[in-house]
Amino acid sequence: RIGLPHPRLYEGMEAEHCRRSGCDRGFTPGNYDTGETTPQREWLIATNEEEGRRASVGKRRVLGMGELLQHEVVQTAGLRREEVVALKLYTGPMFGLYNAVLRGFPTALVEALDGNTYTTTIYCIVSGIIKLSRVMKLPEGRLVYRGLGGLELPDEFVRADEFGVRGGVEFAMM
Repeated sequence: RIGLPHPRLYEGMEAEHCRRSGCDRGFTPGNYDTGETTPQREWLIATNEEEGRRASVGKRRVLGMGELLQHEVVQTAGLRREEVVALKLYTGPMFGLYNAVLRGFPTALVEALDGNTYTTTIYCIVSGIIKLSRVMKLPEGRLVYRGLGGLELPDEFVRADEFGVRGGVEFAMM
């Protein structure tokens, strides 16, 4: 359990990224060529058009909030500004911190959170995903895979048990 979101969603998310303990602690995401960043910096990149343009280096392209809020899918899904900001943050380096909250590992990353569970942000991410799932459908016959490189899966993953259950559980958002 990570608690209840702040009643003023935008203010709550901003506090989680800019005023809570650890907001200025650097981390290096494993699959982004951004170098070291901080939650505070990622908040600015997500919410400030100029900072977003400056961060758009190499393969990283940060779309502005104005452009995102006008996108047809955002409009059709009825996403709030807070949900768009949260989803934008999740698609960048912050995904690792949010997933550490939900998974409870890696231990070093969880400890570095210093108790910040990003409750309001995660609430907005989940809310946004639910809304998007109502308007976005996978094409018929499309398979979706989640890469798990280098892992050998146990038989229980592919062979159903006596209850017909197989597979695994992911505690973070995928």
